[in-house]
Amino acid sequence: MNLTTQSPTNSVYPACQQRILRLPEVKAKTGFGRSTIYAPVYTKERG
Repeated sequence: MNLTTQSPTNSVYPACQQRILRLPEVKAKTGFGRSTIYAPVYTKERG
């Protein structure tokens, strides 16, 4: 596979449908603080 002409990320997940949000953007969009955003992650790890 030639990595310069084919990107698996673009062929599977078009940029307009999914992207990773950084913490400041999540906080701005939701109004939640860091601990509230990450609480489900910590609960899942312990359970």
